[in-house]
Amino acid sequence: MLGSLEAKVLGVLEEEESANVREVVEKLNEGDEDLAYTTVGTILDRLYEKGLVERTEEPYKGGSRYVYEYVDFQDEYMDEVIRDVVDLFGDEGVDELRRKVEETAEGVDTDSTEG
Repeated sequence: MLGSLEAKVLGVLEEEESANVREVVEKLNEGDEDLAYTTVGTILDRLYEKGLVERTEEPYKGGSRYVYEYVDFQDEYMDEVIRDVVDLFGDEGVDELRRKVEETAEGVDTDSTEG
């Protein structure tokens, strides 16, 4: 599962397609956030370790820095969520998940047709 900050960082990368740590920090801090460079850097490292972002190293001011790229991980993430539900709750959990998804889908359909 993703934490709320991880989801926000991924949202920035999905929107920007690729960015370095500083660019992600600036984008997040345009809103109500007040995040430190080190915090976002740690989150990006964790997302990379989880395989949810890719990164390349580029030269920068006599050293180097990473540029992170969004990876479309929807299928893998959904598979992981379903495996977790099965592992934690068994068949009953799958039935409950199905019911909740159907309820949510019905609510979305109803809301989207109202004018």
